[in-house]
Formats: sequence, C-alpha cells, structure tokens
Amino acid sequence: MIREKVTLLSLLTLGIFLIGGGLLLRHFLIPEVKLPDGSPIIVEERSLLLGGEASRLYIYENGQVVYIEEKNLRQSVSKHPPTRVWKTGEINEDELESLIDIFEDSHYRELDNYYQTRGKPHDRGFIHGDMRYTVSIVYEDLAKEVTTFGYPSFDHYMTLPDMPYPLSIIYTRLRDITSKTTIVAQERIEIRE
Repeated sequence: MIREKVTLLSLLTLGIFLIGGGLLLRHFLIPEVKLPDGSPIIVEERSLLLGGEASRLYIYENGQVVYIEEKNLRQSVSKHPPTRVWKTGEINEDELESLIDIFEDSHYRELDNYYQTRGKPHDRGFIHGDMRYTVSIVYEDLAKEVTTFGYPSFDHYMTLPDMPYPLSIIYTRLRDITSKTTIVAQERIEIRE
C-alpha cells in the first residue's frame, strides 16, 4: 500500500514537473509574436506549390512589418520537419509613402484581378514557374488584390520580370523589405495526416 502511494506520488510529482517545465520553456524560450494593432494595409502572399514553401508579409500603417515563412510543407521528413518562422521589422514613414505611391501612381488600379502565364517559350515547349503570388492594398480610396500564377524566375525568385507592370516592381520592393526583418520566433508545424 505504501509502495503504491509512493509510486503514485512520484508519478504525480513527475507529471507536474514536466508540465510546469514545459510551460516555463515555452514562456522563456519561444517568444510570443506581438502583432500590431489594426489591420495591415499591404499584404503579400507567396507560395511555391512544388517547393513546399509559403510566406506572408503584412505591412501596417505605422510602418510595422510582420513576415511569416513556412518551409518543408510538401515533403517533410524527420530531418527537415515543416517549420514556421516569424520575423518582424519596421519601415520608416518615407519608405512606406514611397511604397504606397507605387500602388497609387502606377497602373495597379487598372490591373485585372488574376493573371496566369502561358510560360516562357523554350525549345521543348514552355517553361512555367510554380509560384502563386498575391498582393493587396487597402489604403484610403485604394482597395485591390491581384493574383498571379506560373511566372517563371531564373534567379530563385529574386525577381519576376515577366509579371505585368507594376507587379514586378512591387515584388522587388517587398522582397527588399522582407530581407530587413529579424527572426522573433520559430515553431514546428504539425501536419495532420
């Protein structure tokens, strides 16, 4: 009887220690991402369907930037599990106004909502990319979302020169902004089968 009580008490103590330790680890080792108040004014979403990668960029009116990258979504293995990385940053007022000007002063308003390319001619047919790209803005009297699919890139998606104007310029500017963000949290994504 005493032995069973000691065993039960030991298991209960161990359980409390593991749960408490897990909560402490989560609290101290995995920082929570504090999102800015309000809605973002510019949102960019990119996904490489075959590559198993996705990212979302949110830019807020106060210049705050939140960037989320997800990798190994398609063929995850124990060595390379699916992960999500949260990054944050900030752009100054001049940079934000310059970015908004690209949307307002270019032909962004006149763009169709969706573009899909036939591909780039090649000696064996056409070359296609696997990236789905969406960029939207909701700012003052401008509210528009444009999505593209299949535009090839020959520099690992650093540029997409064949996208309709001004999307290639917007894409490049937003890539510059994401390159200046810093990691604030990482997590493993649980994939349900």
